[in-house]
Amino acid sequence: MNALDCLIWTLAAWLLALIVNRGERPGPENNQMFSVPQLWILVGLVLGVGLENKISILFFGFGLVIGLLLTSQRRHLRTRWPWCAGGAMAVGQMLAGARRGRLRAVVVIVFVVSGAAMAPMTLPILPVETFIKYQQQMMGGTLASCEQKEVGVLPQQYSDMFGNEELVAMVAEVYHGLTPEEKSQCMIFGIAYPQAGAVDFFGPRYDLPRAVSGHNSYWLWGPGDRTGEIMISLGLDEKMLGEMFEEVTLARVFYHPYAMPWRNNLSIFICRKPYQPLQELWPKLKHYE
Repeated sequence: MNALDCLIWTLAAWLLALIVNRGERPGPENNQMFSVPQLWILVGLVLGVGLENKISILFFGFGLVIGLLLTSQRRHLRTRWPWCAGGAMAVGQMLAGARRGRLRAVVVIVFVVSGAAMAPMTLPILPVETFIKYQQQMMGGTLASCEQKEVGVLPQQYSDMFGNEELVAMVAEVYHGLTPEEKSQCMIFGIAYPQAGAVDFFGPRYDLPRAVSGHNSYWLWGPGDRTGEIMISLGLDEKMLGEMFEEVTLARVFYHPYAMPWRNNLSIFICRKPYQPLQELWPKLKHYE
């Protein structure tokens, strides 16, 4: 297997994944760049170029046929498009063979074009709304989360960039609504490191104390010098807070259209009069994942 072989196998697998995901509806009706028939033709052309490069692409073709026969995707074999892909494969091989001398230039062009096409998926170079439409056309939907979490309109690597300062600004409204005496005792607790980290990063702009959290390394750093007589909670469950504090008051609910779903509808509570000293409560707040 050579470098071009790796590219061809990957490209063919990606095109097949698009076929499986899109079904039989034509591209324009499904807001897609290519329809399923067009994708089959592209698969054939790619495999044809691959066959001219190295005969081992036949293993890929054999696996494709077996995969179609053994799964529900065998329905594609009742259409003419997989068979048309076979014809396109012959055309692709002939074109590649007739221009073998230019193959290196073609490879460079393919790398450049494919790299440019995929660049918006890894680099934030497009306006948000433009990117949402682009990923719909290129990928057929939002990329899955690397943490196996539910995603919204943006993939996680972009979604996590949104809502952080807006959350901190909302926390600041709650914090600065306290009396000076309450602020001197107040602790800001984030349910996980994204919330606590946002407070620590943007907090100085809003004159906020550093946050604490029971999540991962934050738990090891402890509750700091705050007494915990008053706590602003970001995301903890109201029932759990009710077991730790006599007074639990909902102050705000955070939402951002581009944030990850699990970070949205996040409740911000003001908690007063703990049943136990903070140092005794701390072991119960430990959360590793």
